[in-house]
Amino acid sequence: MSISYINQQKAKLIDLALFEFFSVETLVELAALACVSAIKKVYSTNTHPRILAIAGPGNNGADTLVASRHLKQSGYNVEIFYPKRNKKEMFQNYVKQNIEYEVPFLEQLPQQIENNFDLIIDGIFGFSFQPPIRKPFDTIINKIKDISENVPVVSIDIGSGQDVEKGNLNNLGIEPETLISLTLPKEGSKFFTGKHHFLGGNFLTKSLAKQFDVNIPQFPQGEMVIKLK
Repeated sequence: MSISYINQQKAKLIDLALFEFFSVETLVELAALACVSAIKKVYSTNTHPRILAIAGPGNNGADTLVASRHLKQSGYNVEIFYPKRNKKEMFQNYVKQNIEYEVPFLEQLPQQIENNFDLIIDGIFGFSFQPPIRKPFDTIINKIKDISENVPVVSIDIGSGQDVEKGNLNNLGIEPETLISLTLPKEGSKFFTGKHHFLGGNFLTKSLAKQFDVNIPQFPQGEMVIKLK
């Protein structure tokens, strides 16, 4: 499979180009549906019914909020931890949607996450992440790292805290069991050590691929994700 890995700058430029064709809300909805599709392929409602979704303040958090709603509608028991809320209307609407679908928001992380959840969605930081890891996310990331051997973690685009291009330098970031890359995998995902790597979000047109000099794979008909590992 011929596929390009992109650096942080190119990922930002591709996103800006996509905004000429799609609204942010549309891209978030499509990205979230791709994440849900990947999750369903590995973690069923029978084996991993209880999901803790941790949303950051940026677009990665938006993907997580929308994915939570879709997962709830798919029969999972989802709870959201959203410690630093974005005040933009789009994000507030995503919160309202989850409340309408009876997805609860947690005020704080449970002391014993491993006793209450079967799966964690890491939607804290995306490809725009720049170190250092600031509060309260430093504590949250360390907590997830401590229990990741007992509760599998699904990260969107990168394991939060990792370098977008160089991977998990000095073991500061989360090492997920499953990684869901969106649009194209980022260079840091070359160092992914988990079990499952999916590419989601069949966004790029042939003209955009030519413009940015990238190779895009052919998605199977009717599929929103491709398994890379």
